[in-house]
Amino acid sequence: VAGQVGRGTFVLADSNDAALFAATATGDADIVDFSANSPAINRESDDLHRTLAEVAKSRDAGEGYPSVATLLRGRLAMERLLIDRGLDTSAADMVLTPGAQHGLFAALLSLAGPGNRVLAEELTFPGLKAAARQLHIELIPVRLDREGLLPDDLDRQAARPKATVLVCVPALQNPTGATMSLQRCRDITQVAARRGLTIIEDDVYGSLQDEPCLASIATQNTILVTSTSKAIEPGLRIGALVGPPHLLASVAAEVQLTSWGVSTTSIEVLCRWATDGTARRRVAWQRNEVNERWRLASQLLGPSPHQPAPHRFIPVERSADRIAAACEQAGALVVPSTVLGIGPNPPKGIRLSLTAPRSRSALHAALSAITPILLRHATRDPGLR
Repeated sequence: VAGQVGRGTFVLADSNDAALFAATATGDADIVDFSANSPAINRESDDLHRTLAEVAKSRDAGEGYPSVATLLRGRLAMERLLIDRGLDTSAADMVLTPGAQHGLFAALLSLAGPGNRVLAEELTFPGLKAAARQLHIELIPVRLDREGLLPDDLDRQAARPKATVLVCVPALQNPTGATMSLQRCRDITQVAARRGLTIIEDDVYGSLQDEPCLASIATQNTILVTSTSKAIEPGLRIGALVGPPHLLASVAAEVQLTSWGVSTTSIEVLCRWATDGTARRRVAWQRNEVNERWRLASQLLGPSPHQPAPHRFIPVERSADRIAAACEQAGALVVPSTVLGIGPNPPKGIRLSLTAPRSRSALHAALSAITPILLRHATRDPGLR
């Protein structure tokens, strides 16, 4: 069940947001899956095969639980990647995690916990909704515009009791694709400082664009969550929590309690890729692929006010669930805003993961089939507000 102030308590259906993490084995080869927000795969690259073969030749590398020295090497490797992101941090201000979702869960468990409220974008990613449901945390929606969170509405919602934590995606927001400008980042961090908010910043898409992260501005009240999966290699499953010592200490304990830790093999691959340039090259490839797929989608769906993102959100006027069902009949699985929205009346729309289809040709074919459906019901204003 779930309660909504002023409306009552409702019996929920199955957790559709959590179900998106499961494999969508439809058994139908003609169905193109736009629902999972997975990165594009470079089918011509042998980076992972080559590196794993090299690791296998070293008897010590990749074996056993990670030692203190191995974890330090991993943090130093992640530090190199974050320098490219424009974040001036050190290995001492970092905890490695088995991916961003686990890092988010540990941060929520430590900084909010059951019975508390967490501020979040009115349209958000399913992983946050699933974690909040599991932890019995109430999500409070904050309105969005073309640059993401609206500072004025954040200020209003932060006045609510037990609302001390903000979770947001400033870079290529999931699902809308909005990216905060430097001025918007400053406005949001000023509200957070004035209201005493702790920020959990999901920056998994940060390296695919050029705007700064909130953690580089609000250094004392922000935990940054990142990982390698969206821009480097989805199978690597290694992430990090970065923040000031007074926040990181409690979060680090929850990381240890909720997971056995990061795979030694993943750390070894990360260390090699961070030092030999492979990680930077793979980020550049992913970024170019996102740009090309965004351009292709814009040719069919029309222009967007946002910069190229791995996903695109189509605002619609009628039931998003019915439009999603029509898209499935046309051969494409998409995500309706009922899975992505929080609060009683989130904006209606459809999310498409442009990087999920196997190839650009598969993307073009599937988009061509569902574009008439989407455009028939799309709102005239491509922005949210």
